Amino acid sequence: MWARLENGDKVDSLVQFYMNHAPAANLHNSGANQSDASFGFTAAVAEALLQSHAGEISLLPALPASWRDGSIKGLRARGGYEVSMTWKDGKLTGAEISSDKGGCFQSPQRRKTALLTVKPGGTIHLDAGLVSNN
Repeated sequence: MWARLENGDKVDSLVQFYMNHAPAANLHNSGANQSDASFGFTAAVAEALLQSHAGEISLLPALPASWRDGSIKGLRARGGYEVSMTWKDGKLTGAEISSDKGGCFQSPQRRKTALLTVKPGGTIHLDAGLVSNN
């Protein structure tokens, strides 16, 4: 829920709590033999890093402060897009978005929204300002 509301601070505190208390060594819940929380947790992490709704792909919408530097490859966005990105000091440094069928989408990032197009079978390479490097 906090990822969907783009609140990285709340995501951070819940991730820390979950990792310190919930999963057992086999990734089931430590209090019961169930794994639904572990599966839901991975979806929540993905939602903190990438959201796609109504023709928009939002990169790092709820990045927790403790994840200052990082990268991710192969996240899927609605519309058949595949997204990889890197960030440093809590800010996007670059992204690649590819699509087999192509299409247009908006990408809001901080105080800017870019209208981007991927050709069928193509990939766009973006810098921190959502400008294509192709």
